[in-house]
Amino acid sequence: VHAPGRLPEDCDPDLLRDFLAESRECLAASEAALLGLERRPGDAEAVNTVFRAFHTVKGTSAFLGLDRVGAFAHAAESL
Repeated sequence: VHAPGRLPEDCDPDLLRDFLAESRECLAASEAALLGLERRPGDAEAVNTVFRAFHTVKGTSAFLGLDRVGAFAHAAESL
């Protein structure tokens, strides 16, 4: 078990880089969808985009042992 707030010692730097790149894409997509929801509150696809983005971040962060990121993504996904 690693210390809270620290990367696991066995965290693969290449996987972490890929995770960061994918997470940025997910956040950009969710931001665009949230802005779209301001104009079209009933847009189910926009809601699904936001959900999928945080679901992806949650799953990948759990795989990498990034517990705090995973907890945040889980909370956002639940909203």
